Amino acid sequence: MNRLSCLSKPGVREICVGLPESKSLANRLMVMRFLKDGIAEDAAPGSPDDMVIMSRLLRKVAAHRRADGYLTLDCGAAGTVSRFLTAVLSVTDGQFILKGSERMQQRPMKPLVDALRQLGATIESETPDDLLPLVITGRELDGGRVDVDANISSQFISALIMIAPAMKRGLFVRMKGNLVSEPYVHMTVRLMREAGIRVMADEQAINVSPGLYQDILNNGYADWSAAAPWYELVAFDPELKVHFKNLNSDGFQGDEKVRDLFRCFGVVTTSSGTGVTIFNTGKNVEIPSMVDFTECPDLAPCYLATLAGLNISQRINGLKTLRLKETDRLTAIQEGIRELGGLVEILNDDTVLTGRHQGLHHGKVSFCDDHRIAFAFAPLVVYTGHLFIDDPLVVVKSYPDFFKHLSKAGIVLE
Repeated sequence: MNRLSCLSKPGVREICVGLPESKSLANRLMVMRFLKDGIAEDAAPGSPDDMVIMSRLLRKVAAHRRADGYLTLDCGAAGTVSRFLTAVLSVTDGQFILKGSERMQQRPMKPLVDALRQLGATIESETPDDLLPLVITGRELDGGRVDVDANISSQFISALIMIAPAMKRGLFVRMKGNLVSEPYVHMTVRLMREAGIRVMADEQAINVSPGLYQDILNNGYADWSAAAPWYELVAFDPELKVHFKNLNSDGFQGDEKVRDLFRCFGVVTTSSGTGVTIFNTGKNVEIPSMVDFTECPDLAPCYLATLAGLNISQRINGLKTLRLKETDRLTAIQEGIRELGGLVEILNDDTVLTGRHQGLHHGKVSFCDDHRIAFAFAPLVVYTGHLFIDDPLVVVKSYPDFFKHLSKAGIVLE
């Protein structure tokens, strides 16, 4: 076990942090560039693991030739990579075996695989649920119309529409059920439009015309979801001010909603030409009785941990996709908070109720091989004094320098 300790001294402190690039944006841009010209670029040094994996696998695909036989690609625990590559490989000449980690082989793929098969893709799986590993024989697809279950992962929709311009007839996707993480689909649509693709979209359907990707955005964007643990920390420490030197308030990322979510805890966000700054006014506004995370589930772990730290009772909805992430995040959050003396009750797969407690104390917390769980629990050391944690390296998936940056705020990994 590793020990995480809070060594900060009282008094006003200002720190400056450079957040990692958004892997959600970067991976979409890498896919689009590959579909445009068949090449893939190296990820920059220090990039999140999910970007490194996407870059490495796309470079392997770019160098592959059908005559070489089957190319095996391991996406590890990267859900975005596995979903996007399943679609990309379906329209790429060659034969491929796509596999992943043990956990990734349990995460749903069937709605995407079903849709691709309806469009003429050749995809085989040894499981009735069409889980990884998948055997994919790529070719040009005709396209047309397809219905997709949208209430499990928005990545299925994004994967399909990104490859749609390469289809002879384009693609009309009708989304069945309530779309989860909707802002991520908006992100994909916006990037495609900026790259010259004609996309028409409403709440129920997306229509993509055949065409060629043109000028694709080159500059990366810092990740708003990586700011969530800092919002949590500032909610705990009214004397801490954090400046994100590379973060833009441009509405591109749905997780920018963290600005609004943490206002009730007194955390204020200001933007300028030099980045974004957050600080605590010390004045909590009225806490809503219920908050829904259907559109931004990645923010839920830090928000739930904040409720535990501030000893606030609240009902949280829109959490059903957390069961299907790198770990079962609902259970991981509940067990970790209870270990520290807090109260969390899982009412059903979609709803959690936090309760008031007698105060948090130190303990042992498992990050469960999940970067979002690490982000949620690390700031709680402000109340516990120290925490024993298992694997700090889980953060490399999206924020490799997380613990290095935390040390600026006096939270030290020993």
